[in-house]
Amino acid sequence: MAAPIRQRREQLSRLRALEVRHSEVKSALESCLSAHDALLTAEEEQARAQHALDGALGGNHARSFSSDEASRLNKMIQRSDENVARARALFPDCHAGARSLTLRYGKH
Repeated sequence: MAAPIRQRREQLSRLRALEVRHSEVKSALESCLSAHDALLTAEEEQARAQHALDGALGGNHARSFSSDEASRLNKMIQRSDENVARARALFPDCHAGARSLTLRYGKH
């Protein structure tokens, strides 16, 4: 099971704070941080949407949503989807950078 979002966000912040001088390592790190940040942002949006949905439902009592509530929830879900798509677009560069470093500096 994945660590809580807050803990993973803190891990990303610590990695961002590293002073990396080697350009190839720095590039790989930045692309991976961007990809993971997009994925975490998507998860955060999804959690906010779930919380808002739970609040709109008012517990276990099903009711209809106002158009404003439905629009707000839809926007949250769309932002989450956009960040998932952004993460998918960024992960290939992350994986390529990590693979390149592993091939160059990994154990043979």
